[in-house]
Amino acid sequence: MFLRLDERVGAHVFLASSATALWSRARTWPGRQVPGLTPRTVIETFAAVQMVDVYLPRSDGRGLVVPRHTQPDADQRLLPHQLGLRLPEQPPPPRVRAQ
Repeated sequence: MFLRLDERVGAHVFLASSATALWSRARTWPGRQVPGLTPRTVIETFAAVQMVDVYLPRSDGRGLVVPRHTQPDADQRLLPHQLGLRLPEQPPPPRVRAQ
């Protein structure tokens, strides 16, 4: 790793140590709730759940951006329940009024 600026070296050390601490915590946390569950399984299960912005063009040239997330399948709904978590609700659709 050849980093020339002190700020970049500091940022690299911060990110690497943060990732190490997060992974070390993640190794023990799921197993306490659900024996045999690994962080990799949690990541792979939730990898398909994505947040997307749906763009709806309007006739006046402007557009609406509607944030939505994909619907979780049965495993993706079960896992947060087992871990004592809750998935966020789908954002409400935008209200469009005539001008």
